[in-house]
Amino acid sequence: MSKYVSSLFMLIALATSALTAAPAQEAPAERLQILEDYEHALIRDQTPEDKRNHLIVAKYNHLFPFNEAKLAAMPDDELRSAFKASYLATFFAMDERVTSQVAAYLDALKKRGIVSEKDFVKMHDIFIATRMFDNANEIKAKHPDLNLEQAPAIMGRPSTRKPSKLALAPQADSLIYQPVDLKGKVLVVIAHPLCHFSVNAIKAISEQPALSAIFKGSIWLAPPGPRLNIPEISKWNEDHPGAALAFMDQREDWPMFDSWATPTFYFLNNGRIVAKIEGWPPINGMDSLNDAAARWRAAR
Repeated sequence: MSKYVSSLFMLIALATSALTAAPAQEAPAERLQILEDYEHALIRDQTPEDKRNHLIVAKYNHLFPFNEAKLAAMPDDELRSAFKASYLATFFAMDERVTSQVAAYLDALKKRGIVSEKDFVKMHDIFIATRMFDNANEIKAKHPDLNLEQAPAIMGRPSTRKPSKLALAPQADSLIYQPVDLKGKVLVVIAHPLCHFSVNAIKAISEQPALSAIFKGSIWLAPPGPRLNIPEISKWNEDHPGAALAFMDQREDWPMFDSWATPTFYFLNNGRIVAKIEGWPPINGMDSLNDAAARWRAAR
């Protein structure tokens, strides 16, 4: 049996398990372990990121169906496990629905007096990742001893969703919302200064004229995560003004993307992906990058 077929059977089995397992038959801690094992299995199997995200959120929804009306009656161990499960799921869902569930579980833990400092740190992480900065700063203000990151203000953000970026303002205490025009040929790079593969990529691009020509005018985005790392972003931008990093606002603003690993290179023509290159050096070698650039330039 080929590795591909074996992996496919594994995915089918995992997905079937997610829909057929009866969560009521398992103790809360056991259900949490099932969710964590499921996540690890999908990562080991190298399931595509977008598909993996959907599968893990679906598994979470099944194992820990949310019902706000039942929170007050939930046993302590179930409430604790549900909080941990929702925290895990949020980083795959990256949406307000699951984030609101984590917040509801945290509030229930607070009311019972069984909340820990780590719980507030986790909630702050989630609010940063989902760009709910006011909520993150509220936690920081109430818990100054936790040394949490201060989130900047976002200037000019509209209520509608569209491809955009959050550019660091000169004073570094605010972000400026900027829509991204995808008309014509656009090269978007998902990167981060704390990713050494991203650092290696920008070094090579800066030093090699042929690569610099490909990436001239490209858009560099740091994906959502539990930390903003503004000092590191600022230093990157000082060192590489031609490849200044901005923050991605919401993943849903870029529905054409299926991966946010760093670095990933998306070659777009009028908002449609012509080619996608992952890793540095590129997973399939430098020739694959040059081929992608050639197809991108020739796209009509």
